[in-house]
Amino acid sequence: MATATPQESACSLVEDGTLTLQTEAGCVPYYNGIVVTEDILLVIDYNAWNLQIHRRPDGKLMSSHRLEFIPNGVCLISKTDVAVCLWNSTIVILSFKSIDNIKLVKTLNVKSVFDDCHSVAKLNQDKLIVSGVKNAVFYWCVVNLTDGHVHSTHNVCGGGIGIYLNCSSHIAIKNGTVYISCWTSDSTVVNGVYAYDIYNPHTPKFVYRVDAFRPTSIMVDERNLIYVCDLNSKSIHQLTDSGHLVTTHTLSSFPYRILYDDKHGVLYTTSKDRNVITVYRLQYSHQIDSVIPAEVLKMDSRSLQMYKEALNEGKEKVYNIRVMVVGQYGVGKTTLIQRLLGKHINISERHSTDGIDVHVECSKFSLPAGEWTIQEKDAEKYSRLQRLVKILNERAQKESKSEQEGKSELDGQVTSEELDNGHPHYDLPVSAELNTNQEVELPTSQPVDSPIARVVPEVSSEREAKENKKDTVMEIIQLVNEHSGNLEKSTVEYAALAMWDFAGQYVFYTTHQTFLTSRAIYLLVIDLSQQIKDLIKDDECFLDTEGIKLCKVHDLIEIWMNSIHSCTPSSQPGIPYVILVGTHVDKIPENCRQRVIDEYFVHICEILSNKPAALHLVDCITIDNTQVDPRLEQLKKRIFELAKQQPHWGEEKPARWLPLEQAIMTLKASGVKVAPLSLIEEINRSGSVRIENKDEMDLFLRFQHEMGTILYFSIEGLRKKIVLDPQWLIDAQKSLITAGTFINKTPAIVSKWCEFKKSGKLAHELIDAVWSKEKNPEFHDNKDHILLLMEKLNIIATPRTYDQEGKEVKVENYFLAPCMLSDATPREIISPKPLPEMESSSVLCYVFIEQFLPAPIFHRLVAACVAHWPVAKKNSGNLIYCGCCVFDLDLHHRLTVFSRNHVIFVRVTIMGKTLSFQLCAEVKEFITMTLSKIIGNLEQSLQFELHIQCPKSVGDSVSSLFCVADLQSNEAVPCHSHGDSHVILSSDLLRFWFQEQESSNVASSAGPSQPHPTSDTDRFMSITYLLVDVGSRILRKLLCHHTVTPACTLDQYLANNMNKINSLLKRKVLHQSQMDILFPPSGANTNIEDYDVTLLSALFNNIVPGLNPTEDNMIKSLREDRNILYGHAKSCKMNASEYQTCWSSISSTLITLSQHCGDPSFQNKMVQEIQRTYVSVIPTGFYLDIHKTWFSKIETAEGSLETVKGSLETVQGSLETVQGSLETVQGSLETAGDTIKALKARVEALELKKVDDEN
Repeated sequence: MATATPQESACSLVEDGTLTLQTEAGCVPYYNGIVVTEDILLVIDYNAWNLQIHRRPDGKLMSSHRLEFIPNGVCLISKTDVAVCLWNSTIVILSFKSIDNIKLVKTLNVKSVFDDCHSVAKLNQDKLIVSGVKNAVFYWCVVNLTDGHVHSTHNVCGGGIGIYLNCSSHIAIKNGTVYISCWTSDSTVVNGVYAYDIYNPHTPKFVYRVDAFRPTSIMVDERNLIYVCDLNSKSIHQLTDSGHLVTTHTLSSFPYRILYDDKHGVLYTTSKDRNVITVYRLQYSHQIDSVIPAEVLKMDSRSLQMYKEALNEGKEKVYNIRVMVVGQYGVGKTTLIQRLLGKHINISERHSTDGIDVHVECSKFSLPAGEWTIQEKDAEKYSRLQRLVKILNERAQKESKSEQEGKSELDGQVTSEELDNGHPHYDLPVSAELNTNQEVELPTSQPVDSPIARVVPEVSSEREAKENKKDTVMEIIQLVNEHSGNLEKSTVEYAALAMWDFAGQYVFYTTHQTFLTSRAIYLLVIDLSQQIKDLIKDDECFLDTEGIKLCKVHDLIEIWMNSIHSCTPSSQPGIPYVILVGTHVDKIPENCRQRVIDEYFVHICEILSNKPAALHLVDCITIDNTQVDPRLEQLKKRIFELAKQQPHWGEEKPARWLPLEQAIMTLKASGVKVAPLSLIEEINRSGSVRIENKDEMDLFLRFQHEMGTILYFSIEGLRKKIVLDPQWLIDAQKSLITAGTFINKTPAIVSKWCEFKKSGKLAHELIDAVWSKEKNPEFHDNKDHILLLMEKLNIIATPRTYDQEGKEVKVENYFLAPCMLSDATPREIISPKPLPEMESSSVLCYVFIEQFLPAPIFHRLVAACVAHWPVAKKNSGNLIYCGCCVFDLDLHHRLTVFSRNHVIFVRVTIMGKTLSFQLCAEVKEFITMTLSKIIGNLEQSLQFELHIQCPKSVGDSVSSLFCVADLQSNEAVPCHSHGDSHVILSSDLLRFWFQEQESSNVASSAGPSQPHPTSDTDRFMSITYLLVDVGSRILRKLLCHHTVTPACTLDQYLANNMNKINSLLKRKVLHQSQMDILFPPSGANTNIEDYDVTLLSALFNNIVPGLNPTEDNMIKSLREDRNILYGHAKSCKMNASEYQTCWSSISSTLITLSQHCGDPSFQNKMVQEIQRTYVSVIPTGFYLDIHKTWFSKIETAEGSLETVKGSLETVQGSLETVQGSLETVQGSLETAGDTIKALKARVEALELKKVDDEN
């Protein structure tokens, strides 16, 4: 478990009273959920089976509604509607438009997914997120509010919970992340908090667990802090959104359910069997309450901690206003900016902006009065100097307090008198302007009076260092005194203003996307003299596979609004703000001007209605650019009002960063475009107020990059150079895009330019011609770095060529720029004719949820693909077009990627061979990861879902796309988009891209004609895995199905059958090691995961009643197969014929048994796993596990043989002893025989003597 440092303590909970709710007579309340709206509280009562409405101030019961079953969770879905999930796996939608009249609207049945519903939360206007349990496993799913259709179901903990009578889960969602708290009394390993990405829910983003944890409820506040009720410790655990524990709040009462009221900034907690709700006020700590930039908050925890530590050393509030002026070509954007900046304008001259023009530090706002003033040259520079002196004062005060017993050489403050006399005590790394346009290199030595030496003074000793400090500060004071007339004498604070003028031509849109940000106010300029449905004839657009087309005025308005919306922070809807500015009002007749203006703006609002982008539009203002329009002041005032409402207004940054910021500004102002990292580090080391180490320096530079001040990438190959002026890179790109203006003077490269414009092929000869030493020396000297940056940003890519064996043989000596492609894609590329020898995958579709895909996103994806795979060719020409590109994945497979509207389509084809599912999966993984990375790098809030196109659809049709989540939840889906309706098997669409998701019908068939395991060893291991791993899982599930009930755990069932199991031990059906698995000697609970096929089959045959003949026969068959193929195998090999026979027989048996487990979701999961074993090579880890098992058995057998051998030797020794005894006995017997003979002879002699005597 990760724990945050004490400095990260984000918020304390201050008890702010209690609210006692009125109860119905004779009822003991058990509040299982709570929501708040306006002035009422709605609670669900577990004991009373009802929904209650209480007045917030005094808790008076206003009304209640009896529910048909026990309520488990509740959420607000609108101002007057709630969703309540009931224990019996239904969700009821209730309306309370009148507080004394609650009505049932509808009931949604989710019994196919859950045995018990636990919790519900609102995902969006149409969908709910629900958590619960099914067959002793926690799940969560997405449910359609309209009809209860389940879109996707996901296992939470990855395993069973043993018993599900005494368990609970609670769900919350924030910014696309689903948070679930789970608890069960039987399996403490499950207890914890799980976080899943709603769009990639296969593995948790984090899991939070602690000992003796009983999480009963979870919520997330507006700052993405997570609060989890722990009933065991009477506390609330506070986590970061990455799962780190910040702190634990101990409460006065046991918390059961929790609710965050964002309107009032308080928490409500309920307690079990009490009608009292406790109210807690959130009191954020100073560090968190001080505004930390969102760009820092999203960094790793180490960066965030360094930023906080730097703030502790001193900080200053930042007030910056960035105004982005966007819109169609020729509507008057540049003129509007000139008017706002108070510049003289010749209205008869028309100048078109290329790329982006940035006007920095030309104007400012006084914070108290909100007045827009024109800023004189260098005023901002010397304002920074004043702020630096202020920092020195604060630092001097701190040091003087710590040095009271001894005199310091740096005692005292920098006072206004000292400023006049020029006697300060601290230095800052500030220099006079540098006179160079080239990249600054740091020489080993500098003349004393050189500009670099003034920025980076040499320090050879401690004493000399102190002198240099004084000299440097003297320079600051001298600069301040020289320009004292330019400095503000009052303490009034100002907000710096920067204005960005975006070119309107469509060809520059790819460049624009890099610089769009939520940290701006946008002026969307429109020409009111145009009709909103007019075609824009002087600007060609090329958005997708259609190629060049003319857009209408409202099309470009929507494109700009959607592009701006794509920058919206997920937690701040409506940010950034957009003001619609109408120009050319002078062209509208005065007698109908106001009516036309009003109708125009209304029409735009109608076009944007019901679209997320409409949230950003906050005002509409008209300006007559032909004169100094009085409404300019209205626009300025509105900009300032909106700026103060932006989340980053007044955020704090470390004061010790200010000196280096000033030094960078000095370099930039002197014309330095690119600086080596070593120079920036040396400048930093020269001052007493400096960044402490390389890690903090890297953070500082990354922060400046995020702010848009510089371009810095902390990766090898790029980190050693820093672009100080981002517009310089924009200028470099636009010089290539508009290179046609140069070719008249350089006819030798006309063909290269035409090729670039038509096919996006950017030749080095064209680059060298445009960035020549004479025309663009800055670009020429930094050519390699600029091209690396453009590749990093996926604006261009270097193609590669492969030989016939698929090996890379060379890197092409040119770049591809997808943003330049304008030719429409041939229809035969998008919709190839089916051929007998060609196999094609289903078409995987990336559908952007808000129905907008910025063209630059697709351009960057194509560039990334170009860098990853070779572009396919036909007749020596590249198969790359506007909105489409074809790639060679290998010698036989081809990939086609194309876009239309808001969808990216992906298809893999092969000629004369069988399509590789593994290759399709790799393509999906690469494109998914690349898209996510591009969106993240551009700081876009775009989200996409995976769909698959109906096979009967043609090309780039978006009329019949099926959500992958729906396909995974249904065996078949109907399609009504092609005349006659038809049904499609989900497996036919999923099998190419999601091998693990195929349905049971296909899985139980023979499978693909060419199994992936091709070696004898791979085939044997595949069958072994099927029996040992998959077979054991299915039998374990079947055992639980027959033995475990809500009233009886598996341990209890085994204990109840102890006599039978002991008899199995006596009869040697079981051996002692198996008994130790069933009844661990430690006294712990049995772990069913340790049960193998042999043990399971023994239990089924002897202590599990109720097996039907089919189950019984199949279990016996599995054990026999296991003994033959695994237990008694003579080798680890299997030929293809044996494999096919075994796989068909065993997979059919396992699929049938999975159907008897009583859990459709488990059945589908096992079917997917069975199919995977057929088409996949079993991981090496499984080989090792099997060999370890065999080796262990061999060692055991060897030990047993040694024992037997010893016993035989003992027996042999005994036999030798017996033999000796027998020999002795035999000798004795021989002696006895002789004696007997002698006696007999003597007797005979005596008898003869007697006869003789008688005679």
